[in-house]
Amino acid sequence: MIHRPVFDGLIGERRDGFVQIEWQPVTALPPLIEDTVDFTGDGKEDFAFRLDTVAGSGVLTPRNPSVIALEWLVKVNKGWVARFQLRKMS
Repeated sequence: MIHRPVFDGLIGERRDGFVQIEWQPVTALPPLIEDTVDFTGDGKEDFAFRLDTVAGSGVLTPRNPSVIALEWLVKVNKGWVARFQLRKMS
């Protein structure tokens, strides 16, 4: 599940934001998940992410210059949640 990118601030939009992604299976997650993500909805891959569910680690490969870094990765009851740092380019 890809949540909407968030740039909301107290007084308007901020330059820095994030997008949060959840992996929640109907059954058990595989040991390795490799996903490509288009959070902008333009049909182009914004980043690739490799999640090792056994080690609890992830590798981010940005494809869009607005994708900065993996902010955090956490195991939840039914899967994993990752938050990725973004920066507005315009």
